[in-house]
Amino acid sequence: MVRLTTGLLVLALVTPALRGEEKPAKPEGYEALKKEFDAAQKQFNEKMQALVKEFQAAKTQEEKQAIAKQFQEAQVDNPVHKFGNRFLAFAEKNPKDPNSYVALFQVLQLSGGPKGKSGLWKKAMTSLQKDHVKSEKMSQLAGALGSSRLDDEATVDLLKAIAEHNPNRKAQGKAYKTLANIPKLKDTPEGKKYAEILKEKYADVCPDLSIGATAPEVVNQDLDGKKVKLSDHKGKVVVLDIWATWCGPCRAMIPHERELVKRLRDKPFVLVSISADEKKETLKNFLVDNPMPWTHWWNGQTGGIIEDWDVQAFPTIYVLDAKGVIRYKNVRGEKMDEAVDALLKETEAGAKKFSN
Repeated sequence: MVRLTTGLLVLALVTPALRGEEKPAKPEGYEALKKEFDAAQKQFNEKMQALVKEFQAAKTQEEKQAIAKQFQEAQVDNPVHKFGNRFLAFAEKNPKDPNSYVALFQVLQLSGGPKGKSGLWKKAMTSLQKDHVKSEKMSQLAGALGSSRLDDEATVDLLKAIAEHNPNRKAQGKAYKTLANIPKLKDTPEGKKYAEILKEKYADVCPDLSIGATAPEVVNQDLDGKKVKLSDHKGKVVVLDIWATWCGPCRAMIPHERELVKRLRDKPFVLVSISADEKKETLKNFLVDNPMPWTHWWNGQTGGIIEDWDVQAFPTIYVLDAKGVIRYKNVRGEKMDEAVDALLKETEAGAKKFSN
């Protein structure tokens, strides 16, 4: 499974095209800093890879120990240790620049998490709460934090602030959803209160995706740009496979999925693969070279089912019964076969009972 996280957070979901009303005052400041960081990161990675090759080629224990020492000493030059404070300084100095928000995500990724020795996580969370708590982008952050199950004070404080002060209902709902599932709060009166608020006020923007719940409607587009809906497949067992062509584990599933589709071609079954590739053409070109003879929809990197269903990793898999109820999650290989076969038996037994 490929997680959409670098460290702890979803970067791919938090760098959409800038809104027209948010014109950066001095975008070149951030761009120059990011360019410098990327170059330093590339140089550091190349150095590490060279040392790894030297270590693998070493013939004596003494040579290996010497290279291991070089590897350890080289960690001082890791850009992760050098650029966190610089990204934070940019964000705090330019709070109205939309790149400030992106820079703070960079800080979170470089911080080492809530327990990192740098203390950058708390500083970034404090800055996000102070300068960006009302941003609609907080919806994406609240969802990303939900997948990480973080319960440090700074994270909880930010989520509470989003729930209370963000004007966007989806951002509010996702904040309550994350708060309700934080380990230290989940079974407490406070956590139960958040769960109740979520159920009563935000069911429309934060659907229940637990096993046993009816899957919410999904509206998407096929490869020809035609509007398609999940409800079009009601009456069939449905496997929803949310994936991307660049995802190694997703590609590894293809041969097995081919066999599954071939075996069940005469059954009330459909496999729907929903692509999160940035461009539809990428998916279409991939399918030319890699035949996948089943239903394909294209979602893109953001919005749609990616945001509505809080997709945090690829592949994300849901198996629905003929009534549209979620019965299994993230099953692959033989377990997927077993899940689908069991639901098909239910469907056929139900149809037989109805006909009698």
